[in-house]
Formats: sequence, structure tokens, C-alpha cells
Amino acid sequence: MRTLSHVEHEVSPQMPRVSSSGIQVHPDPEDRARFLRDNAVGDLFYPDRRVESLGAREGFPVLTLAPQLQTFAESKGTFLHGFEPHLGFGQWNESGHEFAGEQIARWLAPQLTASELQVTQEPAGSEISSLY
Repeated sequence: MRTLSHVEHEVSPQMPRVSSSGIQVHPDPEDRARFLRDNAVGDLFYPDRRVESLGAREGFPVLTLAPQLQTFAESKGTFLHGFEPHLGFGQWNESGHEFAGEQIARWLAPQLTASELQVTQEPAGSEISSLY
């Protein structure tokens, strides 16, 4: 049986991140409050806090994105989930991916050492034909 100890010592370390749901990061605080009230939900970030607690207890880092995404969405009045005509629902849209990517990079970079990074340089003028 593989344990957390096995993963820590024999497999590359994992750095979980908790994504967001559309309602968590809805740009309108009144809509979020209405959702909480209508659904008898006490905390939109409850799942995030549970994963953070697990990471703290087991000793692995966790990035929770929803609080940062909510602050950004509210301050900019921007939907980070969904596409017209269903803004606020479904997966991240372009704005959501862009902001989340910036936050992930900002969080992850200090945790990596140069020896963990493998950087290759493409010859000038070459193009990458696929991301996969």
C-alpha cells in the first residue's frame, strides 16, 4: 500500500490547488449572499478550508484560489466562469484562466529550486506545434 510518506519520498511532491466554483467568485456580493441564504449554506469556502486543513495537518502545501479569485472578480466586476449567455456558470473563461494562472505561478515559483526546474530553449524561429 502506498502512503503519504511513500509519495513524499519516492515520487515527486504534489502541490494541490483548489479551484473555484462560479458562485464562489461571482462578482456581485448580493448574488453570493442570496445563494447562501436560498441554499442554507454557511460558507462558500468550506471545501477550500477543508483541503487547507488537510494540507496543514499532513504537511503539504495547498493553494486555494477561490478567495483571491473572488476579490479580483468583485473589484473588477468581471465574471471568471462561463461564457455568453451563461456567464458565472461552468468552467473558467479566459479571464478566469489568466488570473488563476498568474496566481498559481506566483505561488509556485518560490517553492521550486533551480535543480527542480528543467528549462530548454527552442531555437530562434521555431514554433511549438502542440502543447501536449
